[in-house]
Amino acid sequence: MKTKPYNRHETFLAALSDSSITVPTPLSREELYLAKIAGENVTIPGAPYNRYETYLAKMAGESVTVPTPASRLECYLYKACGYDCNEPVPANREEIFWKRYVGSEATGRSVTINDSAVGSPRSFVVHVEPAQAGEGDPTPDNIRDISGWDSVSVLLNGEIVYDKNLSNTLYAGTVDIITGKVVTSHKLVRSSSTSGWANITERRFFRYNLPSDAIAPNVRAAISTGWCNMFRVLTDLDYDELSLYTNAMYYCNSGLSSSYKRAAITRFNWKGVSVNDMSRLTDFFFDGGEVDIVYKLASPTEEDIGPATITLTPGSNTFTCNCGTITLKYTPDL
Repeated sequence: MKTKPYNRHETFLAALSDSSITVPTPLSREELYLAKIAGENVTIPGAPYNRYETYLAKMAGESVTVPTPASRLECYLYKACGYDCNEPVPANREEIFWKRYVGSEATGRSVTINDSAVGSPRSFVVHVEPAQAGEGDPTPDNIRDISGWDSVSVLLNGEIVYDKNLSNTLYAGTVDIITGKVVTSHKLVRSSSTSGWANITERRFFRYNLPSDAIAPNVRAAISTGWCNMFRVLTDLDYDELSLYTNAMYYCNSGLSSSYKRAAITRFNWKGVSVNDMSRLTDFFFDGGEVDIVYKLASPTEEDIGPATITLTPGSNTFTCNCGTITLKYTPDL
């Protein structure tokens, strides 16, 4: 820690991001709030008196509505409450302590922290997506195979610091490296026959019934993420608009009961011929066609694969992961 606390107030602020600092006995309402935020078991009498106390109350877990930031300091306080705010570069000691509490964040497939950091990362989450071979929009004539992940590996400056096997192939979800919790948000289903398919002739597309654990979407904006090896996934689409497309998929409930979980597939081109009826679909599957769909689960599943202990070293720290995008939060050494 480069900036050392010089007085009681700064000691309370420093304790917010450094558990090794002893919190003094609170002698004011502000100190009571700061002590509670730092994890002390204290009681704060009454409701917050002013804007500053309202921010502190929110950080302390109270149900209050925080005001819109109106100053540099309030921007830090607003972000410390969990809201987005582009806080300025710290310009004084008060802002330095609040910046340490707010922390810094880095995101990417490869994450490099060039500034000094304190201790271990506060949070380290990998956002997993499936790997898809090839380039361009997937079509039956441009099949882009989908593969998931059977393990999670994290490297720091080229050295393995975390390497765990998964009990099931992970196609999409999150891996919390600090806690070891894996959340599976999507699964893959493979169709290699006409079973589960129907031809909606009046709308000129097919409908495929997804497994029962799929989320039941709304008619519009039905899927936020999804992947298919043969069809481009459309989003934010009206059901009636689907017939305007070819070689595309839309995850929807067909305007019926929300219990129906379906993927609507447009008429598609295969070997130069338009496939728009069940007889041609039979030919397609008979010829070895397989449709892979990564669909969203109604209830994500969780697995514990074991936590990691990662310590940031002085100088440059570059993290990479084999299976997704890293979001890393840490305490800057200011």
